[in-house]
Parts: sequence; C-alpha cells; structure tokens
Amino acid sequence: MIKEVKYLVYLLIIFFSIFFVIKFYLSESNFKRSNKVILQHRNELDNKFNNLPIIKSDTNNIIVYTNEVEDFKNKKSRNFWDLLKTNDK
Repeated sequence: MIKEVKYLVYLLIIFFSIFFVIKFYLSESNFKRSNKVILQHRNELDNKFNNLPIIKSDTNNIIVYTNEVEDFKNKKSRNFWDLLKTNDK
C-alpha cells in the first residue's frame, strides 16, 4: 500500500512539474521578457557594429603573376637511361 502511494506521489510531482514548466514557458510574460532581452542584445550589437572603423583596403596589386608553367614546359626532360646512353657513345 505504501509503495503504491509512493509511486502516486512521484507521478504527481512529475506531472505538476511538467505542467508548471510548460505553463511558464508558454506564458505571455515569458514571451515579452524574452523579446525584450533579444531586442536589447540586438541594439547593443547594432551600436557596436555602427561604431566600427572602416579600414582602407591596401590589397591592390599584391599578386605577382609568374611564368613558371611555361618555364617548366620548356625545361629539357632528362632521364637517367638517356644520360647513360649518351655517355656510352
């Protein structure tokens, strides 16, 4: 008997805790409070972003194009066996 009462009390505690949590999170006051906090953070971020200095870009003409591909293509290919053949003659 005591065991059943104990389980009933546990179930009631769980039920009421879930009920009150849902009631709180779905309440109008919680929505207003959370919206107020979100707006405050958004305003703070807007103020911080508006006060950022704009830095002048100094990245013009920093890429130097080279002709390494053409140099590689024009390079004479050397094979070990070809070098031995030329030395044997």
